[in-house]
Amino acid sequence: MPGPLYFAWTDEATVWAPDLEREDEEISEHELSDAEGSFPSLQITFKNPRVGLLGPDRKQWCWFAWFNGTAVIPLFHGRVVASPDNIQAESLTAMFIAKPSDYAEQKAALAATMRELPFHDPIFLEQEAVDDDTVLETRVLHWQVDPRTLQVGVSNDLEGEDGTIEVTADDHSYAAMEVSYAEAPLRRVKVSATGDYVQRAKSEVDLTARLVKAFQDAGSGFPFPLVSSFTAPGLLDAWPQPEMNLGGGWSMALGSFALAATYAEPTPYSVRYTDKSDSTSIIGVEKRDQFGNTLPGYRAHEFFIGWRNYDVTFGLSPILVNFTVACEAARKRTEIVSFTMEADVQSILTDPGAAEEETITLTTSLIDQPVDTDGALPIGDARRNAFFVTDRGQQSAQFLMLLSAARLLRRSRAVIVKFRTKWEFMAEIVSTRKSVHLLDPRLPGGEATGKIIDYRLTANGKGVNVAEVSIGCTIGYGIPLPEAAAGDDTYADDYADDYTQSTGAQIAVIPGQLVYESLDGTIIIDDDGLDLFNLTPETIVTDLTITSGPNDQYNAINGSLILRSDETRVSTTGDVLGTAITNLKDTAGLQTGLTYNVMGGVSFALHAVGGKPTTFTFDGAAGGTLSEAGPVATGPFDTGPRKNVAFTFWRPAGSTITPDPLGALKEAKTEVHLGLVSTDGGDFTTLIPITVSHLVVPKTIDLEASAP
Repeated sequence: MPGPLYFAWTDEATVWAPDLEREDEEISEHELSDAEGSFPSLQITFKNPRVGLLGPDRKQWCWFAWFNGTAVIPLFHGRVVASPDNIQAESLTAMFIAKPSDYAEQKAALAATMRELPFHDPIFLEQEAVDDDTVLETRVLHWQVDPRTLQVGVSNDLEGEDGTIEVTADDHSYAAMEVSYAEAPLRRVKVSATGDYVQRAKSEVDLTARLVKAFQDAGSGFPFPLVSSFTAPGLLDAWPQPEMNLGGGWSMALGSFALAATYAEPTPYSVRYTDKSDSTSIIGVEKRDQFGNTLPGYRAHEFFIGWRNYDVTFGLSPILVNFTVACEAARKRTEIVSFTMEADVQSILTDPGAAEEETITLTTSLIDQPVDTDGALPIGDARRNAFFVTDRGQQSAQFLMLLSAARLLRRSRAVIVKFRTKWEFMAEIVSTRKSVHLLDPRLPGGEATGKIIDYRLTANGKGVNVAEVSIGCTIGYGIPLPEAAAGDDTYADDYADDYTQSTGAQIAVIPGQLVYESLDGTIIIDDDGLDLFNLTPETIVTDLTITSGPNDQYNAINGSLILRSDETRVSTTGDVLGTAITNLKDTAGLQTGLTYNVMGGVSFALHAVGGKPTTFTFDGAAGGTLSEAGPVATGPFDTGPRKNVAFTFWRPAGSTITPDPLGALKEAKTEVHLGLVSTDGGDFTTLIPITVSHLVVPKTIDLEASAP
C-alpha cells in the first residue's frame, strides 16, 4: 500500500485539517476514481467494525488522504452511499461519492450564470429552461465536482483548464497502453431553424390636415380644421363613426369626429332663375322681299309670356373634423435560417457516408414573446418585419452555430488512449480537469495529447498500486482561421434605433475557429413593403380625394341655369286669314297673348323656346302639325289673305322647361374617397441562408503522421 493513508469519519461541512490525519478504519484495499459525467468515488475495503455504518449516531462522510513523504495530501471527501454487503464478513467494502447535499442548488446557481446569449437562447430552449443541462448544449463542457472541496463546476471536454500532465515513455507501462476509436467523428452538420411570429402594430394616424387640404383644393375656403360643403347635412349623416371598421385592418379612431361648426358662419351663394314652364317665347325674325332677300330695318324680337323669376340662396356650411384612423395590425411572418457547417477533421473511415453527417431541425414561436431577460421580447419591437437580421436575431443564429460546433467538437475526440502508470505518480496531480501529454514511439508522430476522460487509482496489500488513465484526443488539423474581415461600414435605419452595418464583414463566433458572413445588406425581406414604424399620412394613404366638392357644386348650380346650345328645330306651316295672326295657342290651350301684323310680302320664323307645342290654331282654324323637317321656305306673298305662312320653332335639346339648381345640387353630393394600404398582409416567409466558415478542430493526435 502506498502510504501511509489516512481515513477519518467526518461531517459534510468538515474541512480538511491536520487533526484528520488518522486511521478511523483499517483499509486493506481502495480504488479512487473519477470520470466525466459521474461523481468522484472512493471504494475501500476495511476491517469490519461490527457496527452499522448508517447508524444515526455515526458520521457518514469521510476524508481520505495520503502522505507523500513530505506532506499529507487530501485526496477525497465524500459520503457513504449504502450499507456494505456481507456484513458478517471479516472485511467490508463501502462506496463513497463526492456529491454535496446541495448539488442540485449549486448546479442550478451555476447554470443560471450560464444562461446568456448566444450560448443559451430562450427562444429555442425556453420550454427546457428548468433543465440545467441545456446550458451545456452549445459548450463543450460537462458538470464536474471537485473531490476535495465538493464545489460544483464545469470542465472542458477537449482541453484541461487546470494544466497538462507530462507523461514520458518511461513513466507509463509499455504493455498496458491501448489506443482505440470512439464514435466516428462528424464532418458536417446541416441546420434548419424556423421562427414563426406575428408582426404587430397598434397605431393611430391623424389624417385631418390631409383631409382639410383635399377639401381646400376642392374649393373649401375655411381654415384648418374645417371643411365645407353645400350638402353638409348629408355629409355629416354619412360620416363614419368612431371605431367603425374601414377594412384592411383600419378603423376610425375613438377620438375622431365630424360636427357642424356652429361657431363659423356659412358662406352664402345666391342665384336667380326663371321658371318657363307656363310660358312661350316667340321671336319675329326677319322681312324678305319678293325675291327672298332680307329687307333692312327689321330685327328679331323675343316675347316672353308668363315667365316667373326665383332667387335662391345656398349655404356653404363649415364642418369641424378630426379625421384620425387606427390600425391593429397582426401579420404572420416566418423566417427560415439555414446553413451547413463543416469540420476540418482527419478521416478514420474509408467510406464515411451518412455516419459523418447530422441534421439539426428546430422551430420556435417565441420570437415575439417575453422570454428574454426581464421579460423583453427577443424581436425587441413587435413592429419589426425581420428578426434574424437584427443584432438580437444574429445572437440566435450564433446559438445555432455554437450548437452545431459543440456537436462537431465533441465527436472530434475520436481517439481514446489508455495508459497505466504508478499510483504515486498520479495520486497528487490527476484530475478530470487536466490534460495529459503522452509520449510513446508507437503513437502516430510519437505523441498524443488529450483531456483526461477518467482515471482509477487502485491499491491493495498485494503490491498492486497503479493509476489507470484514459485520455480523449481530437483529430482535427488545428490550423486557425485568419482574423475576421471587418467589411465596409454603411449607415442603416433599423426602424427604432440607428446603427452601422458592416457589409461584407465576417463575424467571429469562436475566435480563430469559426466565423460567418454578416447578414447586413444580404437578406431580402419577403413582404409588401409596409413599414409599421412609419405609419404616416404619406405612407398609408393611397387615395384621399373629394368628389362634388364646393367648386363642383358651384358649377352644378350654375350649370343648371344655362340653356344648352345644342338645339333641334321643328317647323309648321299654316294659312293666315287676313292681315293678322291672333290668339296663337298650343294644343294645351295656353294663350300666348301675341298679335303680330302680317304685312304683304313678309314671311315669319317663330321661335318657341323651351316649349313643346305640337299643333297650333290660327283664328280658330286648325294650323299645321310640327315636324322636324327644318324651316319652311316661304314667300313672297301677295296682299290679301295669306296662305302657307311658315313658322319655325327651336327647342333646346336635353334641357328642361325649368332650370333646377336645387335638383342639380342634390345630384352633386359631396363624397370623401379614402384609400389606405392594407395592414392585413401575410403570411410572409423570408429565407435566411448563412455562409459559415469551416470549423477549426484542434489536433491533439496526428493520425496522418509517421512514427518517429
